[in-house]
Amino acid sequence: MEIFERTYGKIERKLPEKMRPPRRHSIAQSFDAKTKKNKREGKYLLIDGYNIIFASDAFKAMQSIEQARDTLCDMVADYALFNPCEVIVVFDAYRVKGGLRSFEKVRGINIVYTKEAETADSYIERVSHELGKKHFVSVATSDAPEQMIIFGSGAQRIPARDFLAQLDKTQKEIAEMVKIHNARENIIKE
Repeated sequence: MEIFERTYGKIERKLPEKMRPPRRHSIAQSFDAKTKKNKREGKYLLIDGYNIIFASDAFKAMQSIEQARDTLCDMVADYALFNPCEVIVVFDAYRVKGGLRSFEKVRGINIVYTKEAETADSYIERVSHELGKKHFVSVATSDAPEQMIIFGSGAQRIPARDFLAQLDKTQKEIAEMVKIHNARENIIKE
């Protein structure tokens, strides 16, 4: 074997695919891989979920935080249909003991729950910095310190009140489209 290796070089054996350690990717790379398949490539909207919920009297009046979260995600999914971009809604879970970061894709939007001891602000700051290197990034939040950091990474900020107004406008546009569609259906049936 020594003679062979001196003559031809050392033999490197590769582990079978199942035995190889998983590759580590940055957050930006994982979202990049998903967006290359759709027409939303290049634009990202990061949303501080609880910041938006607590900026709205309507959300605060809901029966539970889970209901407010689900309603916000439904509205954001509708918004994403009218505003082509990759949407990432981030919710704090930093007070959850032993909580691990989790990702879900619901109705075309990415929902992230932060891990224990990680705030939505810190997650959004890190991701906006990574994504901002190659993509146009907007962040919906009213957190003043977060806004300053966002500006530093080249991202655009959308204040919570403005974003809520955009969500409301989208809901009204959808209601108008449904109304027109239903009126057409009634005419066709008659």
